[in-house]
Amino acid sequence: DMVRKIGGKAIYKEMDVALCKTVSIRKKFEYLKGAVGFQIGAANVYKMWPIDRFIDLAGKIIRNEPGQKIVITGIKNEYNLAEKIVKAHGKDSIINMCGKCSMGELPFLVNQFKVLVTNDTGTLHLAIALKVPTISLFSPTSSKGIGPYQDNDIHTVIQKQGGFIQK
Repeated sequence: DMVRKIGGKAIYKEMDVALCKTVSIRKKFEYLKGAVGFQIGAANVYKMWPIDRFIDLAGKIIRNEPGQKIVITGIKNEYNLAEKIVKAHGKDSIINMCGKCSMGELPFLVNQFKVLVTNDTGTLHLAIALKVPTISLFSPTSSKGIGPYQDNDIHTVIQKQGGFIQK
């Protein structure tokens, strides 16, 4: 949409992301293939789904799919927030990767997920580019302008009016 505003004629909905092909990076994350990803943080607190909701969702996933791994992505500052989910459900099911993955490694990690549940973040857009299915949570920003608009068959958007309320 921004390209149209500055006079662009050719609009492509495809994005390419180069995945690191080194053996060490592959081995670091390949055991997470088929995991459910949670991106719990966001640039602004008002864009973040409450952590209690992520805890509840993790519990439902674990109960409905015994043995399912959930991987939490985020920056180092979100590590303690992610530990609330680990504490609620245990290290056997929840893997806290906050602050443990470089920007160069993140595409390979996200590519392991069978789905990413995410706030309005850059990780959402990375998953879209990698064609990893997403469930994106928007409030108060509008998903219409900055959410996924390609591959709608694999991306689910949940838009809430107002803002998320953090406890």
